[in-house]
Amino acid sequence: MIELYADEDFNYLAVKILRKMGYDIKTTQEVGKAGKGIDDKTQLVYATSEGRAILTHIAFPD
Repeated sequence: MIELYADEDFNYLAVKILRKMGYDIKTTQEVGKAGKGIDDKTQLVYATSEGRAILTHIAFPD
């Protein structure tokens, strides 16, 4: 199964749902990169260096 990396803009509820579905997903917060103003390109480089696809902002309807 694909390995994922969720940046700090990605909805944490979606992270929890993906984990319940069996996905291996790490978050920006878990790897100590949250709140540091890291740009998208740097996040992408990190994710791919870890062999992960990056996930970013997703909006859920109310």
